[in-house]
Amino acid sequence: MKKVHYLFGILTLFAATHHAVAQGARFFRISGPTLAKIIAFRSDGTLVWSTVTTQVAYTIQTATSLAGGSNWVDYVQIPVTNNLNTNQIVDFNPPPGTALIPAGYFQMGDSLDGENDAQVYPVIVSAFYMDKTDVPYSSWQQVYTWAITNGYTFDNPGVGKASNHPVQNIDWYDCVKWCNARSEKEGRTPALLHNLGPDGGVSLRGSGHQ
Repeated sequence: MKKVHYLFGILTLFAATHHAVAQGARFFRISGPTLAKIIAFRSDGTLVWSTVTTQVAYTIQTATSLAGGSNWVDYVQIPVTNNLNTNQIVDFNPPPGTALIPAGYFQMGDSLDGENDAQVYPVIVSAFYMDKTDVPYSSWQQVYTWAITNGYTFDNPGVGKASNHPVQNIDWYDCVKWCNARSEKEGRTPALLHNLGPDGGVSLRGSGHQ
């Protein structure tokens, strides 16, 4: 039987109030084919750890208490290429309304349909921030208004039942362009490229698609 080694770390989260008040404990452990060693857990949520085994994936798991052994859930898989590893696994002060999605590894695809061309391959994703909720109509309108005055055009203007309800009646291409516009509006480099579809895709700013 394959042995799984665990290494535990404890993280206490604090509320952002005038007086820091503990919201509760958060526990992490690292599981993998060999034992690892935690060297440091920094104030920015970065875990520094080492292992003698490389070219394998370790899994960071999390739990809100140590009562019982079945409350651990997988948090992120990390591919190990060096003996010393530095990974930010949580952010105590993320941009408003967002959460940090730590860098990690997963297997993309499946072979469940039995087709000969089925592919399963490893993918490593860089860390990124994700909104905690669907895009509300008010946020859509703010970026949309900026976008159409800065060279963007959309297939659909979008609608919403209320300002705080998710935007509706938009297609995938509108979403891509909105994301690019939001990046530019915030002074960032758009992450999505010009050609996104097999027949030329959607332009960075233009309307329509092939």
